[in-house]
This record gives sequence, structure tokens and C-alpha cells, in this order.
Amino acid sequence: MVIKSKFGDYPVIFSSFEEVIKKYEGKRIVYVMDRNVHKLHHEKFRAISKDEIYLFDADEKNKSPEESFRIIGFFEDRHIDRSCIIAVIGGGITQEAAGFACCIFLRGLKWILFPTTLLAMSDSCIGGKCGLNYNGAKNRVGVFYPPSETVIDTGFLSTLSCDRIIDGEGEIIKSCLLSPEYASDAFSFSEDAIAEYIKKALYVKKGIIETDETEGGRRMLLNFGHTFGHALEAYTENRITHGKAVLWGMDIAMYVSMRMGYLNKADYIRAVSLIKSLYDFDIKIASPDLFLDFLKKDKKTRGKSVFFIMLKGFGEPFIENIEIDGCLRGLFLDWLAEN
Repeated sequence: MVIKSKFGDYPVIFSSFEEVIKKYEGKRIVYVMDRNVHKLHHEKFRAISKDEIYLFDADEKNKSPEESFRIIGFFEDRHIDRSCIIAVIGGGITQEAAGFACCIFLRGLKWILFPTTLLAMSDSCIGGKCGLNYNGAKNRVGVFYPPSETVIDTGFLSTLSCDRIIDGEGEIIKSCLLSPEYASDAFSFSEDAIAEYIKKALYVKKGIIETDETEGGRRMLLNFGHTFGHALEAYTENRITHGKAVLWGMDIAMYVSMRMGYLNKADYIRAVSLIKSLYDFDIKIASPDLFLDFLKKDKKTRGKSVFFIMLKGFGEPFIENIEIDGCLRGLFLDWLAEN
């Protein structure tokens, strides 16, 4: 598949890391790589000089301006110029910190992305977002800067933990629920067909971002579940991973949709049963007011309201501007009481 972008079209290919790297023989390639991926898949990287690898600790606290500038320092020390290629290997955190560095160093370096988590393969690997956390808020600063090529090597999934698989499943289910074409597939999700589900999720996202690449309107639909999900990540100091937080946020978003008369109760119950089958954690919100303070930092907030993504039915997402301390707070408190 090819993603059409105002920054330059780029392909998404399903191939192995080794096969793709062969294409660039004769070019200088420097790597920004998740340290854990390097350890777990060291045989793949045995031929690469350690001096050409920046090992990145993929922790949410490192999705920061400070860490991106450390990557830039590595580029500077290695005398990187615009003829070099940067291969970024890791999940979404590695991708965003490294992509940001590639964007601003020398006004733009060519980079290739090798996503290594199911979450990154099915969502963040396209769309060009390189967002960094700042001042306690998620993705507060950032740029749009897509790679020149995205390569999906599903072999990297072999070492993912069950929790990280669930993270990716959450985003895949989200994408299916947004699509008239794939909504029913959400209820027959199968890990045995994971490559096909990755493609479905990417086709849903491709159809949206190609009409609104820089999130002026329609791309906000992809944030279904993310408003409450991002707030939960901040509230728990990232003890809850992104994918699970999004699943939790989808539950609330569909509850709000149902209570406001958009989603029928039977569909809500069916979808929530699916969501709860994917995660088994119980979230306690001791201070709803503190939680909502984090929600108010969401990038979709405008004044006292937030552009909130809901469903009229499966495959029928829409955006509504809702007052946070009014309607949304009341429905959130009701959801907490019922859960």
C-alpha cells in the first residue's frame, strides 16, 4: 500500500528487515533502535557496527524533547549528513522521538521505519505524527514528518509480551469499529490472521489521513477512545499502557454515546463485552476531579469543551463538542458508579 502525503508519498511493505536493508547496500545507514529489541533480536543486527546504533530506552518518559536532542547529539557526533539514511527500529515511543529528531536535524533526514510492536504496526507507523510529551501532557509538542518507507516485519512480534499484544489488539479493534467495511470483523478478531488485521487497520487509517493528514478535522476520528485513554495514562503515571488505556477509553466513549442517545444499548453491551474480553484490569479513579484536570490538557480541548469522538453505530463515528465540567463530567461519574 502507498500512503499519499503532502510531505511525499511513502509505501508500506510487508517484508523482513534483512531483505529491505539489502536494497540500501552502498548507502550509509545509521540506526536508532529500541534497546530491548536489539537484545531480543540480536541475530538480525549482528552485522551492524555498534558505533552506528543509538540504543533507545523506550519508556514514556523518554518521549521527550530532551531525549530527541540526545539523538540529535548522536547524529552530530557521527557526522551525519543528508546523504545518510536513518533506520528507526522500535515501537511508537522510539518512532516518535527518533522521527522528531530526524525532522529537525539538518531540516530533515531521510528515515525508514521498522515498527516492532503490534500497536505500531497497526496504527502509528503511518500518518507521520512525531509527538513528544511535555509538562505532564501527552503529545504536547510535535511535528508531522512521515518516513520515506515503512517496513512491517511480523517476525518482531514473536518476542512481544501478552500485554503488548493486547495493546495492539486494542488499536485494531478501534480501527475496525470506525469502519463500515470492517466493523463486523472486530467481533471475530483472530490472532491467527494478525497480518490481515494489521492491513485492515492500516487501510482504515489510510482512508482518513489521506483526506486530513494534519488533523484539521476528520483525522480526529482516529482518537476514538483516546481522550479518556490519554488522561488515564497521565493519571496513572503511565502504569497503564497505551493500548489498554485506549480500550478503557473506548468503553467510556461508547457509554457516553449510548447515554446521549446515539448508540443503542444492545450495541453498547455487545461492544463492551468484546473490549472487556481483551483486558482484565480494574481501574480505580480515586479523584475524578484530578483525572478530569488531565483530560483538560487533551489537544482536542477548546476552552471549556473538548471535541469528543462517539459512535452512532458500528462504523459510524462522529465528533461532538462537549463541555467537560458539564455533560461529560456527569456521564463520567455515572460510568464510574456503574463500573
